[in-house]
Amino acid sequence: MKVIYSPQLMEEAAFRHLSHLERSGYRSEYDEYHSLADPIYELPEDDREIAFEKVNKIFTSLSDDMTPPIIIIATLYREIKALIAMSTEIQQNTKIEEVLTKHRVWQKRKPLLKNALKKHSYQGLQKILLTLGRIDRSLKGMDNLNVYDELKSILIALSGKRNGLNS
Repeated sequence: MKVIYSPQLMEEAAFRHLSHLERSGYRSEYDEYHSLADPIYELPEDDREIAFEKVNKIFTSLSDDMTPPIIIIATLYREIKALIAMSTEIQQNTKIEEVLTKHRVWQKRKPLLKNALKKHSYQGLQKILLTLGRIDRSLKGMDNLNVYDELKSILIALSGKRNGLNS
């Protein structure tokens, strides 16, 4: 199965992880990632996906080595909860710009969240949130999921690829 990555979502996930690394004193990994990812935006759009796949491999190796899964789960949980709240307001016929302003979304993040809200339904986001809960329970020994496989499945769902969590 070939996974097509949404460059915006991958960049957002990587940015959050790298911000955590930078705050934790791992500045070299932060610099390394940006030295590879930033030039990608200068490539033609058709060539970006292959370049992002390479950067994703680096991101995956960083997260394997340094970030506890509970940090990734907590970050994803917070983001998905915010998307669900925004999605609920949009279902009540509130304009997306008004919703983003009400939730104090930074101007730089608005295109990313608009895209995510258009791409993912309320039900799909709820499904992802439930899966995050199961992953959290597995991490604490109360369920039997493979934490890393399930986290990767969530990232695939967030990228827009159909995989059961967003179908």
